[in-house]
Amino acid sequence: MIKLIKRLAIPVFCGLLIYILFKSVFFIGYVPTESMEPAIKTGSVIFGYRIIGEIHRGDIVVFNSDGYIFVKRVSAMPGDVVYIAHHGKIISINKELPDAAKILTIA
Repeated sequence: MIKLIKRLAIPVFCGLLIYILFKSVFFIGYVPTESMEPAIKTGSVIFGYRIIGEIHRGDIVVFNSDGYIFVKRVSAMPGDVVYIAHHGKIISINKELPDAAKILTIA
């Protein structure tokens, strides 16, 4: 019985350590849509870490909202002015877009 416990101790400890690390530090995610292309292809599996630090423009962040997990790129920071064209596709940040349909100031 003691030999069995000794043989199982290392695998059980390693499995428990991996489980704790994936619940608190690392994560594996899936990108089901094309919203992050070309940086991340549709259907990609991503590996990341949950360490929170200062966020900068251009960073890719993963967050939970309304029970869904989203992977997005940070485009604007507090104080930036975002100009969106009529069809919603042309966006300019801190550079005036003359025919902008919407102008947003990020708080």
